[in-house]
Amino acid sequence: MVGALLFNLGWGALAAERRYAVARTTLLTLPSRGLAYLAKLLVSAVAVAAVGAFTALLAVLTVAVLNGGRLLAVPADLLTWAFWQPCLNYLVVLACWPVVAIGVSSLTRGRVLTALFMILWPLFVERLFGALLELVAPLEGVRDWLPFASSRAAMTPTRGVTDSLAGSDLPPGVGLAVFVAFALLVAGAGAVRYVRRDVP
Repeated sequence: MVGALLFNLGWGALAAERRYAVARTTLLTLPSRGLAYLAKLLVSAVAVAAVGAFTALLAVLTVAVLNGGRLLAVPADLLTWAFWQPCLNYLVVLACWPVVAIGVSSLTRGRVLTALFMILWPLFVERLFGALLELVAPLEGVRDWLPFASSRAAMTPTRGVTDSLAGSDLPPGVGLAVFVAFALLVAGAGAVRYVRRDVP
């Protein structure tokens, strides 16, 4: 799936500079380091969102081919916000993954630490932390507001059996806002580190 690209594009945007010793060229030729960092964020986010949209379209076409050349029944609510909101939320969440990865990569200055964070934090650390929070009565609802749980809630169009998978009871729009805010916060912290670092 698209998951392989999500943080690879993000950490690669900065890690390649250090690995191939092109950071000096980047930082000395562009008018500002902030502009270089912003370009990395935008290119990575747009690339991942485009790949996500393409794979979604490819999935629809594959189903059509396997269905004898006929698309599945057109839903009655095709032209409503309720139909398109989960799709758009999905693309925004995808676009935020490399943004988070770039921020983490800038903060840690290491590919291994970035990879460990992007894999272990959403899958294990945050879920364990959320489960521990549930044991403390006044902190029960905090689990819903953890960033990656919020991202899963943003991509969960219906409440019910998927709540346990999402790990958050937030409405999709609120979950999306929380994850976007988290991505911007991490990217902003990474920008401060990137702008202030010495040219290698």
